[in-house]
Amino acid sequence: MFYPFYKSIKDRIASQVKDLKDTQWFNDQYSSIIHAEPIVFIEFPDIVNEQWISKETSRAAIPVTIHVVSKSMADNDASISDAQVKDHDDLAVLVRDALKAYQLTYAGSSLGSKLQLTGYQAAHQYKGWLVVKLFFTTKQTA
Repeated sequence: MFYPFYKSIKDRIASQVKDLKDTQWFNDQYSSIIHAEPIVFIEFPDIVNEQWISKETSRAAIPVTIHVVSKSMADNDASISDAQVKDHDDLAVLVRDALKAYQLTYAGSSLGSKLQLTGYQAAHQYKGWLVVKLFFTTKQTA
């Protein structure tokens, strides 16, 4: 169900963004150990609702969240240097640009509409990590 989307996104990021150590399926890695960084996690929703547009055809909007993650090396006062913030932001921009309007394909077939960037967020709750979440949507008709 989600693997073709995951693989297409992972391959696109790998071909366009060379500074990443890895790209992985999101599985709440923040509560465990993140072994390599900078890294991207690809997150899919718990539920995708389908809308039937005919007796045999359905359409679904599939949200995808991309986590761009870098380790933050805080100073004694817990501040993070401007250089670290800039490097992380530059990486997030590269990932965003690689995926914005990207046509997802798998095994030579289109998976639906192009990825549409719907928003982004700086996530501050992950102590020790700089995290930018990029929110995309694609539409699939089956």
